[in-house]
Order: sequence, then structure tokens, then C-alpha cells
Amino acid sequence: MLWSRGKRKYKTVILGARSGTTLVQKCLLITGMNNWGLWSLDCFEAEPPIKHRIWGTYPNVSDRVLKPKYYWELAKTPVLGFVLPQLLDIYKKVKFIVMERPLEERVNSHINTWGDGMIDKIFNMMPKFQKWIESEFGFIPTDIRTFEELFQTLRETKREEFLKNYPQELILRVQFHDLMNDFEKEMKRICIFLDIDYSIYRGLFLEMRKIKHMDTSSDVNKYIKVDD
Repeated sequence: MLWSRGKRKYKTVILGARSGTTLVQKCLLITGMNNWGLWSLDCFEAEPPIKHRIWGTYPNVSDRVLKPKYYWELAKTPVLGFVLPQLLDIYKKVKFIVMERPLEERVNSHINTWGDGMIDKIFNMMPKFQKWIESEFGFIPTDIRTFEELFQTLRETKREEFLKNYPQELILRVQFHDLMNDFEKEMKRICIFLDIDYSIYRGLFLEMRKIKHMDTSSDVNKYIKVDD
């Protein structure tokens, strides 16, 4: 019997970036979880305005901003680390999977993906975000590495300030290198945390392990099995 939706009492949010978040998300999607996130494998109509409103209105995030158009159970959204108090005002039962990886490795990964024009691309897409960065840092970083280090450190600091007062039994921390080196062990931990029968999905999880990082939802959807 597949994981029944009737058992899903908690929404699940995967926090972190460049630390195995997409791999874990893919694996959980094939258990039939409904997905929502700013960077997600399933792009709902509501996502573009949600993305821009979160950046444009932080820290005054409202129910109208964060609440998706569709029912959801899973979100892989690094930026939610900035707005966890507002998220919990709307959704009372949330489990967090915190993906962790050394800062330097994450910074290098992000820079390699975005390229030399990363800062300009971000600010051009989200001009209000530039003003927020200046208010938080006291200046606008022009060096990519400085920007990434400050930004990721700030996001982690705000995330951890919130999580230290959150029920610890609702938080699971997963190390990136542990996931890469012993994938099955870490996925079993995640499944226990979410009350998922690992044995049902083991073969599909191993298939997800082979899929490239940025493959589309169509590559994942063919594996999805849902027990309604």
C-alpha cells in the first residue's frame, strides 16, 4: 500500500541551497506529495507572482503572498528561510528538513551556475531586493563571492534564529556529504521522519539518484505513484 494522503498531518519544507535539496525533493515527489516552491519541479500558475511578492514585500509577508493557489504538502524553497515566522502564522504544522553543506562549497556551486553576471541578473529581476540587501548589509556588494557569502550567511542566521525555538522533533538535519556517500541510509532517515515506508519507494529513489540536477518535472512525473 502506498503512503496514504490521510497520514500526512504535516507540511514538509526543505531548507538549504546547493546541498542536495533537489535530490531529496525529487524523491519525495514520487511518493505523491503535492509540490509548491519558488524553484520547483512542478510550476503552478501562482508561483511567479509569489516569487516576486516575497522579495518585494519582505519582511512584511502576508497570507495573500505566501498561500499558494493549490493545496500543497512539500516545498523546496531556500528563500523561505527568510520568512519562517510568517509561514508558521499561516501553516501551523510544518516539518523542516534542513540540508547542510560547508559554506565555501555552496558558494562555489552557486557562482559556477550563475556565472559572472549573477548579481546584475538578480537585481535586474528583483529591484526591490537590491534595496533590501543594502539595508541588511549597509552596502551593495559588487564582488560575487562577497555577495554570496554574506547572503547565504544572512539566510542561515535568520533560519537558525527561528528554528532554535521550534520543536526540535519536527526538524531533521541532513548533511550533504552523508547524502552523497550513503544515499540509502540518509533517505531512510528522511522516510522515518516523514512516516514513509522506505521499502515501497527504494527502487524509485535509486532512479532519482541517477537523474541530473535540473531535469524537469516530466522526468519525475513518470515515476509518481499516488494512493488516493
